[in-house]
Amino acid sequence: MNFFKSLAFVSLILLVAGCATGRPQNAQDFHQETESHEGFARLYIYRLHNDVGGAIWSDVSLNGTKVVGLKDDAYTTILIKPGRYNITTEDTSIISGFGNIAGTINIEDTGAYYLKFDVSYETFTKINGSGYAEPDFKVNYQRWTVVPKDEALKEISGCYFIDPAVKTLP
Repeated sequence: MNFFKSLAFVSLILLVAGCATGRPQNAQDFHQETESHEGFARLYIYRLHNDVGGAIWSDVSLNGTKVVGLKDDAYTTILIKPGRYNITTEDTSIISGFGNIAGTINIEDTGAYYLKFDVSYETFTKINGSGYAEPDFKVNYQRWTVVPKDEALKEISGCYFIDPAVKTLP
């Protein structure tokens, strides 16, 4: 019995430590890329901070090619050819609960595009089987949103850069 209590305690500590992870110390704040490449658009993919699910992330793929492990409060940028792209995600953690959040994005020309992983949770308190109150949450939505440049630049300015898995998607 002590083994299970110890295991539960260690699991709780690891979970709390994981939820407390935040921006890396050497994180590079947002900067807008000015370099362009003929025939390519620049795609920014970002996720704003959310108190629920901040320690978990999904691998994001476009047309089956992994682009980034999109963390909380982070962004990346890639060069991409105009066309229609299917967005899929894959959990990086068994406790994630994100699943596949599918979407599409149409890259129509060689400008800049801003794709936001948009998540909304409703938090509440419930009474567990022992009669104690504990926090819980319900997912309102998880979706991909193409955001207009002016709005995106306001939102993304607080995000930090993470390296993409690929820098160019032909």
